[in-house]
Amino acid sequence: MRITAFAVLLALAPGLALAQAEDPSAMTCARFSTLAVADQVSALATLEPFGDDMNPGDEAASRAWAATVTAACAGHPDRLLPEAARDAMGE
Repeated sequence: MRITAFAVLLALAPGLALAQAEDPSAMTCARFSTLAVADQVSALATLEPFGDDMNPGDEAASRAWAATVTAACAGHPDRLLPEAARDAMGE
């Protein structure tokens, strides 16, 4: 069982490292849209000034925010994530 769990973690490691190594302020909507919701929330949490307003304890609100930004990204694959986040906030 330990070997199987280790193999799964090892298989996922390259993707996890890639997501952590990316700078969300330079991320495109196309890339953001391919991330898992948890990774989208993490990316948004690092953006200024939006990350300061996120409550890490409110998972539902964080997921809703990620969905709102994903909707702002729709049809704009080359748009940068900070711009989409500003549009989603109505700024």
